[in-house]
Amino acid sequence: MDSRRRLEHWHAAGALSGDGFATALAELGLRPDVARWRVLAARLLLACGVLAVLAGIIMAFAANWLAWPRLARAALAEGLLAAALAAAWHGRRHPVLHRWAVFAMTGLIGVVLAVIGQAYQTGADAWQLFALWAALALPWALYARWLPLWLLWFVVATLALTTWQGRSRLEVLLLLGADELNLPLLLLWGAGWGACARWAQQDWARRGLPPLLALGLTAGSTLPACVALADGSASVILPDVAVAGSAMVVVLWVGWIALQTWLAFRLRSLTLLALSAFAGWVALLSLLTNLGRMEDIVVLLALFAVLLLAGIGGLLRHWHRAWQRETSA
Repeated sequence: MDSRRRLEHWHAAGALSGDGFATALAELGLRPDVARWRVLAARLLLACGVLAVLAGIIMAFAANWLAWPRLARAALAEGLLAAALAAAWHGRRHPVLHRWAVFAMTGLIGVVLAVIGQAYQTGADAWQLFALWAALALPWALYARWLPLWLLWFVVATLALTTWQGRSRLEVLLLLGADELNLPLLLLWGAGWGACARWAQQDWARRGLPPLLALGLTAGSTLPACVALADGSASVILPDVAVAGSAMVVVLWVGWIALQTWLAFRLRSLTLLALSAFAGWVALLSLLTNLGRMEDIVVLLALFAVLLLAGIGGLLRHWHRAWQRETSA
């Protein structure tokens, strides 16, 4: 645990007063001064500018798609990519500008692929576009070793695996009867979670990204498990959608929830514990939908859900206080 988080725990537990907390932040150099705010503002404006330019390029192609010839569209997209590459080369002595130029170039790779695919109707599926984009962006992410670029690559890879799930399945998952799970996507999110927790240098990345990825993992594995547990009542969870579930999905989900609960107690993470508890709550309610027709059991099911939710809240409060006492000791 870093110094700021330890001070925050002491302050939240009442072991450190407000004045003492402010003094400790100032003495340890953890409170941002005017110079730091100026640097942060400059970097934020640069980031917003790059994103605005990329969005403007996409909108320009969309607005003038019918007016521009096919060759002009492809040439303009490739010319913008070459310009971003030149900017990255000439700005290599300025780390911040160089990284954002590489970021813009990586984003324009996707624009080039989309323009060529639409202009010449290559017949490629959407997942192939995103997969090729992720493959071409990976070397630049490895080269830059910069979190925003890794986040861009992660989003593109997630889109590739999400769109791929709708068109294809892995044979091994079909054999196991667990093809409802997008296992490659869940493994990607798990790897991203581990990488952020281990290698992320920014405090916001270490503290913010792992819980978000854990939320995605829990939601992505819990929904198929709930469909499998609800069985004939699955239409209550996903109305008007043909769904099916298997026991292997439930087994994989139980394994993930058990691992996440173990990590919650090991890392003293209330977020992970809450995710596991609420996932179990939803899964149990899905299982109970098999007791009868929803019209007959909806009141009892709602009452049980509220009582169980209150119990989860009390459990989380108990462990939160216990971990705070351990930190303050």
